[in-house]
Amino acid sequence: MSWALGIGRIGSVVGSMAGGYLLGLHWTASEMLTLMAAVLVIATLGAPLLTPLMRHAALASAGSVASEREHAALAAGTGRVD
Repeated sequence: MSWALGIGRIGSVVGSMAGGYLLGLHWTASEMLTLMAAVLVIATLGAPLLTPLMRHAALASAGSVASEREHAALAAGTGRVD
């Protein structure tokens, strides 16, 4: 939990610095909001790409506890073991 607070603090500092830099470049509020929206759209489109990585991490953390059938079920995305 504390790492999340640290990330949030870093984001607040970097965000303020980035906003000040863009203001120094004479960007309008509309331009800055458009940039933020574009970043959010890219993040939204990229989030589903993390699913296979999370499955891989789940398989790796399961170690030798999971059987090959469980690995196959997780990798296939069904979550079911027949």
